[in-house]
Amino acid sequence: MTERRPRRAIVLFAKAPRTGTVKTRLVPPLTPPQAAQLAGAFIADLAERLAVLARALDATAAVFYTPFDAANDIAALVGDLRQEPQRGCDLGERLTSMLRTLGGEGFEHVAVVGSDAPTLPEATIVRAFAALEDADIAIVGAEDGGYVLLALGGLHVALFEAIPWSTPSVYAVTLEQARRAGLRVVELPPWWDVDDGASLERLRRELAAAGDSTSAPRTRTMLEAFTHAAPTVVCAAPRADAQAIASGANVLLLSGDDAPLLTRPYLNGDEPSPLFASLAHVPEFLEPTAALIGAVYGPSSLPERLKEIVVLRVSARNGCRYCTRLHAAAAADAGLGAAEIAVLCDAGDAPSSFSLREAQALCFADAMCDDPDRAAERAAANFAEHELVELAVVAGTTIFLNRFAKAMGLS
Repeated sequence: MTERRPRRAIVLFAKAPRTGTVKTRLVPPLTPPQAAQLAGAFIADLAERLAVLARALDATAAVFYTPFDAANDIAALVGDLRQEPQRGCDLGERLTSMLRTLGGEGFEHVAVVGSDAPTLPEATIVRAFAALEDADIAIVGAEDGGYVLLALGGLHVALFEAIPWSTPSVYAVTLEQARRAGLRVVELPPWWDVDDGASLERLRRELAAAGDSTSAPRTRTMLEAFTHAAPTVVCAAPRADAQAIASGANVLLLSGDDAPLLTRPYLNGDEPSPLFASLAHVPEFLEPTAALIGAVYGPSSLPERLKEIVVLRVSARNGCRYCTRLHAAAAADAGLGAAEIAVLCDAGDAPSSFSLREAQALCFADAMCDDPDRAAERAAANFAEHELVELAVVAGTTIFLNRFAKAMGLS
């Protein structure tokens, strides 16, 4: 008599690749739009591979995504895979909710992988399921102190309690929680996440060496496109520029061990943002400012291209070379051509390629610099009230950042 095999599920935990909300530690060397595009490629490549593996293992593949309203974003990347929104406040609550959902449907062995490790070998997932025949948990640690795969043979809620998520202690504390709960754990060889400039370069080299045999074709193609793109679409300053910014700054640009502990997550990578590196002197300002930047320049009701028109024009008008260079790159990624970018930087009139709304947004940006009292009337004819509010917030935030960057000597 054939022994019954436990019902298996392979779950990809993913965050919708929206500009300004994902892979922020890759900015620089990428621009925010490039970071979002790359995150989408990671999800698409992993989803395709997990679907194939699930069929081979007679398992079910699924994507559990966040935020809750991202169904269309995720569907465009994962095709026919089962898709479910994540539920819960922190990662532990979301993992618990996912396990309750699948456990209630009769799944006994569940392997969950994150979307930060696009080249995680399928063989590792197979080994994790095999380990569950004699263990409660199989885990693959990440080189940064987290983990890239967790396979479970049941709902072990204690595993997710009191975990310091998003810190280098996640893996160690998870193992300690498992030990306290009396769970049998198999530790599989570690893998690595792509979460900073160094790991991004490592990924680029490995995919280039793999050629057409790569397990992440979309990711490889995208990285090749970024590498061969014109200089205007690359957000990161050359190292000499970064050194020049640091040498000309009016305050020491903090990084690594020099920075206060709470600011270090914002300063990862070989060349942390000079803006964040200066704000690190006052940790209580850095976190809300970073959140403000993500909210203002991230996805919203206004098209990305239109927002970059406003941001680039305001930065150029205020004479902030740092912000102008940064947003010239972002504008190119948002679809503006070199001639359009030149007009914005030179304070010229709206080119014929601009739509009526784009031309009026440009007038709004100029008014915010010259005569803010009249800014709304310059765009009221073609923008709803909530859009006028957003235009004012985008332009006003940019003015604040321009002046801060200049005061710190970053420009």
